[in-house]
Amino acid sequence: MIQSWWRSEVRARVALVAACALCAGVLCPETARAGGFEVGENTTLGVATGGTGVALRDDAAAAYFNPAKLGLRRGFQLVLDANMLNMNLSFQRDPINPSSGQQTFDETTNQEGFFPVPFLALSYSPFEDFAVALAAYGPSSYGRRCYGKVNGSDCELSNPEEGARYMLVGSNLLQVYLALAAGYQLDLGGGKLGVGASVMAVYQKNTFRTVINSGSAVSPPSSGDWREGRDDGLFTARDVTDWRPNAQLGLSYEKDNMAFGVSYRLPIRWEGEGKAEIQFPESLATLMPELERDEMTFALRQAGVLRVGWGARGGTHPGFADRPRWSVEADVVWEDWSKTETFAVKTSDLLLAGRPIEIEDINQYKGWSDVFSLRMGASWAPASFATLHAGGSLETATQRSATTNVDFVGMERYGLGGGATVHATKWLDVTLAYQHIFTPGRTVTSGAVYPAMPTSKCTGPAFDHPNCEAPGKPPGNAQNEGRFEASYQLASLGLALRFD
Repeated sequence: MIQSWWRSEVRARVALVAACALCAGVLCPETARAGGFEVGENTTLGVATGGTGVALRDDAAAAYFNPAKLGLRRGFQLVLDANMLNMNLSFQRDPINPSSGQQTFDETTNQEGFFPVPFLALSYSPFEDFAVALAAYGPSSYGRRCYGKVNGSDCELSNPEEGARYMLVGSNLLQVYLALAAGYQLDLGGGKLGVGASVMAVYQKNTFRTVINSGSAVSPPSSGDWREGRDDGLFTARDVTDWRPNAQLGLSYEKDNMAFGVSYRLPIRWEGEGKAEIQFPESLATLMPELERDEMTFALRQAGVLRVGWGARGGTHPGFADRPRWSVEADVVWEDWSKTETFAVKTSDLLLAGRPIEIEDINQYKGWSDVFSLRMGASWAPASFATLHAGGSLETATQRSATTNVDFVGMERYGLGGGATVHATKWLDVTLAYQHIFTPGRTVTSGAVYPAMPTSKCTGPAFDHPNCEAPGKPPGNAQNEGRFEASYQLASLGLALRFD
């Protein structure tokens, strides 16, 4: 009888380890992505002027900010920029008090350095008031992070008491936009009305790792009575990839020295497919559970982006009769993250001794908020060979306190930066920019981030199965109670070429 019970319990634990491994990707998303995912702004001038660009930017980068502005420039325009983004993140998790005694955790910090984000756009105006553009870029975001030990291209758990073990160990994200844009200017007599659009193919590839725990498939652990770190394994999702179509629409109006602009990029619904790898704990490795299939699907919604801006420019540049000496711009950006309620993971069943064991789909609750940001920037040319830039931004939080997570830290952000453009020749500009992004620290006392335990039947979003400790309560301990601190440094170098 004891032997039968032991076998049943071991099987339950093995099933849960594999199930948690397959579904753990929901705890470490990197693709949700200015609110939360994007940090700062694309292009070197965007970094230098606080993230502005929808009203005044009329070079090839208008394919990104507002395609309606493309028709204002004649000839060839080339923008080649590279952002370098560094993320400083620390999370000191609060102790927990299971029945076996208090358990404390070491501070979690990001071990990766600066992350490069290139931007390329080329536009051509075959005739007056019309231009087309090609662009390839990634979002201004932090694509590699490691909360353990960096080992080549992988991130390994460095300490069994690491505070973010059930949220995230490491990730490597690549997201690329390939855009074809066009813009046309209509002469209204007193001013010019611009219309434009771009169509995009968006590619995403993500690899991530997280720690999983077997728990119990029959009766999930009660909060406050589960000592973490026992029967831990490591899950890796390899090459979770997807292609999605997207589009952006833009309008602009210019009269005298004033300019207005608005653009909207559609949201993206991702459903990436990848391979699951499981490194079981030593206590269970000899039992060799087998996945029915190693495929996994990770689904989420990336927000749409609405930009509205006003700008003004005037004077004559000391070195160029066709350029203004000064400009100012103010933009408001809205991202509809409130429609992102959950991240969803779907997996195949587990085969244990040839018998399939059902694995529930996981819907990790996020409950995000819409994000609003105010961006302001200015440029002024003190001499014929140089133009100076400055700007700042204020951005509201994506994450509410209860769902603050190290997957990405979507708290309030305040950016301040500047830069300078050197006019090397009539056709070549070189720009250097820097921005520091401040994030107020956040202390979470009532966390709502829990480990996934899909074979226990106590799964979200309702958590209303009889196996749950209480209706609506996830199993285990909250993972995100403690102190979060974050800041970002964003440096950028860019080249702009003009051939009229």
